[in-house]
Amino acid sequence: MTTKEHEILVSIIIPTYNVEKYVGATLESICRNKLDAVEIIIIDDGSTDNTRQNVEECLERINPPYYKIIRQENKGVSAARNIGIENAVGKYLIFCDGDDICYPNLVEAITPFIYLEKKLIVWGFDITQDGKRTIGQGEYCVEIIPEKEVFKDFLMGKYRIRLGSFAIKKSLLDENNIRFTEGCPLAEDVEFIFKCLSKAGDTIAVNQTLFTYAKRGGSAMYTYSIERLEVPRVIKRIGDYVADNTELMADDEVSDYLRNGFLIQHAIFAFDACIGYLTNKERRREFLRTYHDKYADIEEEIRRACKEMKMKPTAVSGKKVKLFCMSRSLFVKVFALRMMISK
Repeated sequence: MTTKEHEILVSIIIPTYNVEKYVGATLESICRNKLDAVEIIIIDDGSTDNTRQNVEECLERINPPYYKIIRQENKGVSAARNIGIENAVGKYLIFCDGDDICYPNLVEAITPFIYLEKKLIVWGFDITQDGKRTIGQGEYCVEIIPEKEVFKDFLMGKYRIRLGSFAIKKSLLDENNIRFTEGCPLAEDVEFIFKCLSKAGDTIAVNQTLFTYAKRGGSAMYTYSIERLEVPRVIKRIGDYVADNTELMADDEVSDYLRNGFLIQHAIFAFDACIGYLTNKERRREFLRTYHDKYADIEEEIRRACKEMKMKPTAVSGKKVKLFCMSRSLFVKVFALRMMISK
């Protein structure tokens, strides 16, 4: 149904690609909410299965008051979300993937806070791994996180946040030219979230769990992939974006952790996810070729971070840090040699 700007408080943006098994449950969970002032925007990113048909059938059956279905050729999830942002008329935006679940009281719980005109509203979330529920995360015991603490609290892990566990004021995105980085295969959500946090100001924290984030074993984030080496590049972009925020970077702990410790942790995380490529001689060669061709700039950035890091994150082992200080490619070669000797 066509929407009118003054009627819509929230736009829920859902990119979909080959999620025919899950998207119906996602839409039904959203439509259990009170939707008088909510529009649902589904972007079909060139699905090759029955996702589009399932979306159409579900929405025809439920008939929510306001929704849009946008179809495009496959351009990736970042491009799909950006199309959703451009087409949204809601004052606040919520991002939900096509296999996540929204609680039936989500809209009702956050609506009173929308009228407070804060730029960011966050809430608690559950995680499911292949359908099995894990411990809830991101639960808050505060009503307002002060502007000076917001970015630091999320960066340092005091609070957790996911796409789907916050509503962002659309004007913040437009005024600060914040969009998802297109062509980025992984961690584009992390980059988007931290850019938003750096501009958010005082943030409303709703002390309720209102969303379930779905992990699936076959998804890109939970499989071995050389593309995982893009993640340190994402962290570097976050650091570059935040660098001109003098108030944030004036905090030595934030500055050091963001530019150095946070980068090193994610570099190790990314490399560990590529260990599957070192299981045989040919794949080791493939990994090294790809690494040196595409990620030389990241290796230099990691060397710099290791040299400058003042605080040592607990998640970073001393041995790995020393190897990173010399060269990540050396880490690969040492690991490969160890595997060959063990055989």
